[in-house]
Amino acid sequence: MTAHTLTVVEDNPLPGGYRQLTLRSVAELAPGPGQYFSIAFERAVAHWPIMKSRAPDLVQALARVSLPPGTALHGSRMAGKVLQPDSEHPLIALVSSDNALACSIFAAERLRTDSRYRLAAFAQFDAAVPFRPAPSQILMPAAPPGAIAAVPLLDSWNIPSRLATPAGLNGFYQGDIRGLLECWWEGLDANLWPQVQMLGFGADSFLRNLGNWCESLRIPLRTAEIPI
Repeated sequence: MTAHTLTVVEDNPLPGGYRQLTLRSVAELAPGPGQYFSIAFERAVAHWPIMKSRAPDLVQALARVSLPPGTALHGSRMAGKVLQPDSEHPLIALVSSDNALACSIFAAERLRTDSRYRLAAFAQFDAAVPFRPAPSQILMPAAPPGAIAAVPLLDSWNIPSRLATPAGLNGFYQGDIRGLLECWWEGLDANLWPQVQMLGFGADSFLRNLGNWCESLRIPLRTAEIPI
């Protein structure tokens, strides 16, 4: 992996102790959904998933640290696997855990104008949530009753989303992502099952759980690991 020096351009606070950092590189980065920065920071390595590419040398990443504009981050490396959908399966479920929601947002922004695909998003949060959930304005008939909390940004793009948590948050599906997806899958018209594919973003244990479920139902799945 090539090392870069990244410079903080903007630091915007988000709920749950998250920050949206806009970063500039001296080189063109051209990231894709599923990639992240590995940053040597405070005697440890932090992993910041990329949520948007604003220009050839500007990206936005989701972090858990506040840094003033002008801060230089030397030796930063961009890693991860860019996920591309299979055009043979036009119904795409974007599935993520915790901070890897950034990757789902990146993918949704890239794919939402592609007329070949229809999108839905599902996310699991075990702790803090980096946005203020709101009741979805988009009907999702296959969603479990009571699971009405959504990602407002995705709602504004007319992409339905539903959220899961074991932490008892209002409007969330009370359990893990697998239970939420099972409810959704069983509520779908069976004629739609062959159209479904999933793009999964998250930690290794989350992706293994998702992979086991997809394998049992023969749902095509592509994954990109985002280290914790």
